[in-house]
Amino acid sequence: MSKCPACGYQFSKFNRSFELRKLYWELEEVDKKMVKTVKRVSRLIRKHIPSENENEYEYQLVKGIQNKHTDAVQGAINWYVKDKCYIEGKGFNYLKSIIQNHIKDRQVLKNAELKKLGKSPKNLKNKRKELGFD
Repeated sequence: MSKCPACGYQFSKFNRSFELRKLYWELEEVDKKMVKTVKRVSRLIRKHIPSENENEYEYQLVKGIQNKHTDAVQGAINWYVKDKCYIEGKGFNYLKSIIQNHIKDRQVLKNAELKKLGKSPKNLKNKRKELGFD
């Protein structure tokens, strides 16, 4: 058995269906909504990309996102589905890299969105008094 130096994934030649279900059970204890979205995107990828229709690729994805921030994973998956990347032939590895990059860039993206959209005033009544409307 060998180990990936980047993500820590251990390669083996076993059937991954039981191990995949076990990972889903462990993730379900943390966040059921994330499990539903991961399963949904996995079905889409398997349906539209025949070469990715194996448990091994899905297992690698779920193993890679097992201990990650659930909101960042959710956002990356929603972006992947919204842009319909699975129709373009971009499979599990592409999704995994999107998730990893989204986790790295999450704080920078939040700050950029805040600069772009701004934020609402803390107390609207005080603001109205300051402007002389009340």
